[in-house]
Amino acid sequence: MLAEDSIEQQPDWDEVASDWLDLVRPTWYSKLKDHKRKLLLLKDIREELLGQEQEFGQQVLEAFVEFPVLPAPDERISSCIIGLP
Repeated sequence: MLAEDSIEQQPDWDEVASDWLDLVRPTWYSKLKDHKRKLLLLKDIREELLGQEQEFGQQVLEAFVEFPVLPAPDERISSCIIGLP
């Protein structure tokens, strides 16, 4: 799907981001508790996630077996306003 440039098959990036954050949330919260930081960036947990590649990699593969796709444009667009001069 990502290799094709089709208007009918557009990734649902909001759903992808949400699923990704669900996967990294346990590591994220663990790091927050350990370091008592108020701000934590994704790059701050990168090394930990890479260190858990066997377990975490499998979770990623399972979560994205089916890549989230937006409905076709005619199904998701309910109105359109066109302005003419």
